[in-house]
Amino acid sequence: MFWTLVLVIPSFVFFYGWQSSSRQRSEERQSLVFVKDRWWGLRWRPLSEGDQRLAQDALQEQYVRILRAHNEKVSGDDLRNTIGTRELARQMMDAYYLERLARKEHLEVTQEELYAQLAAYFQGQTREDILKELGAMGMAEQQFAQMVAYRMMLAKAQEFIVSRAKASLFELWQEYQVGQEKIQIQYVRIPTQDYESKVKPTSDSLQSFYEEHKNNYRVGDRADFRYVALFRADVEKDTEPTTDSVAAFYEKNKEKLFSRPRSAEVSHILIKVPADAPTSAVRAADQKLTDLARKIKAGANFGQLADEFTEDPVNVADPKDPTEKRHGKILNPVREDLPCIPYGDEFKKVALSLKRDEISSPVRTAMGFELIQADNVTSGGVLSFDEGKNEARQLLRSELTDGEFRKRGELLKNQLGAKTYSTLDSFAQAVGLPVAETAQVDLEAGYLPKIGSIREDLDLIKDLRDGEFYAGVLRTSDACFVLELVKKEPAHIPPFEKVADAVREDSVTSEAAHLAHVDARAITSQAKTLDELKKLATVKGFQLKQTEPFTRDNADRILPNLDPNFRRLTLGYKVGTIHLTTQGNPQSPIAYIVWFYEKREEASREQFRKDLPTLRAEYLMELQQALFEEWLHDQRQKIPAKINPAFLKQEEMEEKAEQATE
Repeated sequence: MFWTLVLVIPSFVFFYGWQSSSRQRSEERQSLVFVKDRWWGLRWRPLSEGDQRLAQDALQEQYVRILRAHNEKVSGDDLRNTIGTRELARQMMDAYYLERLARKEHLEVTQEELYAQLAAYFQGQTREDILKELGAMGMAEQQFAQMVAYRMMLAKAQEFIVSRAKASLFELWQEYQVGQEKIQIQYVRIPTQDYESKVKPTSDSLQSFYEEHKNNYRVGDRADFRYVALFRADVEKDTEPTTDSVAAFYEKNKEKLFSRPRSAEVSHILIKVPADAPTSAVRAADQKLTDLARKIKAGANFGQLADEFTEDPVNVADPKDPTEKRHGKILNPVREDLPCIPYGDEFKKVALSLKRDEISSPVRTAMGFELIQADNVTSGGVLSFDEGKNEARQLLRSELTDGEFRKRGELLKNQLGAKTYSTLDSFAQAVGLPVAETAQVDLEAGYLPKIGSIREDLDLIKDLRDGEFYAGVLRTSDACFVLELVKKEPAHIPPFEKVADAVREDSVTSEAAHLAHVDARAITSQAKTLDELKKLATVKGFQLKQTEPFTRDNADRILPNLDPNFRRLTLGYKVGTIHLTTQGNPQSPIAYIVWFYEKREEASREQFRKDLPTLRAEYLMELQQALFEEWLHDQRQKIPAKINPAFLKQEEMEEKAEQATE
């Protein structure tokens, strides 16, 4: 029955044929996204309705797959309402960049490839099954085929980008060492702040510092505003649901909003056993947990045994203090509606089957063998009205507030449009709302105190002249408002006198870092042994400290904010040598670390060979993702894209239409 679907696909649906229809648009139609591309004369060009529909369909199909994996059902209409404007816009932008690449590199999607993909997708299904599945997605047959072709084109372009990702054996071994090889160091921490008291800036030095770094003090466009606003918070104060309305809201939504999944807070004792471990290792782990279970049954404390025997690294509460442990407690409750990462499905199944304080027998999970104790259990099901009434009241109040806020905002809009007002004050008097003022604000930040983000309307606001108010009602999630620009101050570099305090602070910080660096370099170059390092540190008033053995990918837990290059650079260092690194931003560190490479526990080459296939797959996936994100970033710089501010209000209009229907 699959071929019935294929027959409805027009012959033009291959390569970019489906795009040709989407390009046939009317200039009068509004577009969600505009791009500025040299292919189109470096003018802002709207992406078409066809682009938007294909992006919508692709996102909708992704949501269906995710929800299906969690055994959740949802209608096509619900899905369309779930996809936000910005999410859809981002999909359109990224798809445009990929489509552009596909055209340039002639990456074709042929009819044969499309047919094969559809055949694989619907393998073994009857036409009735196919139509039922498409109905769940809210798509017609031809629409689905076009979406699949669109997704295949994007996938080909993305594959072209990430095909440059390669991983040599040497790179994989280094990656393995970063995560598995343990090192131990002794170090001296030299805080830059300790040197600030030694810095005595003069007027000349501050003036010189300002001249050298004056671009750091540049301020963007700034402005003062006056406004008349209706605030959502004020509407909420006037909104109080009745007890009967709360009860009715609960009854209407109890299955959807007041259902709670079964969950359990658990502790465990893990003995790690690899999936390919020999039978002897499996039996040994099983026996060890069986012995521990007997001790617990005889009265031993589960938490104490967990601290002593568990091999779950999460049990160490504070990496700086390995003695601080969690008594076997896992970080998050196990829930029936969520995957149990990293413990796996078997762990989840057993954990949710236990009663409070019950302990499982030894169970084989994705990580090894485990004993699981249920510390607390929450039954699933629908909350009673008494249990859920406070939440119901809060949700209903929010819903009623939203409705009333939209209603009053529309009234404000109608009042502004009913006649012409020469000043903001005359409008304020007509609607009975006060005029408020802002302090000077940074326009590039796109934020007004109390009002919220104005970034979506920033282009409109920037076009206002001093003393002019925008003859329209703008809206944020917190307010509906009419805005007047009092005075605009263009971007500039303030004179020294205006930023003298900031210059002094920056100058002192910079010079203190320089002095700390001088001492750190002197210690590093003079100390050849651990004893010499300790003596030089003592002379300077610093203490030598020793770390526990740690893997390089956990270095940040030992010394937070180490130079990111520490992980890789140390792979080439020899035990017994002394080195210098930074803590914090390498350009303006908060401390210098002079350290002695004391010990190294080599990673197992045999285990590396066993883990190599998995490691290669994971490493390539990360590398490919990084390449793709880097490519997208470059495209966004080369080909700017923006969301149509007017289109962002579509969601509000849909909400109003829905409210009117109700």
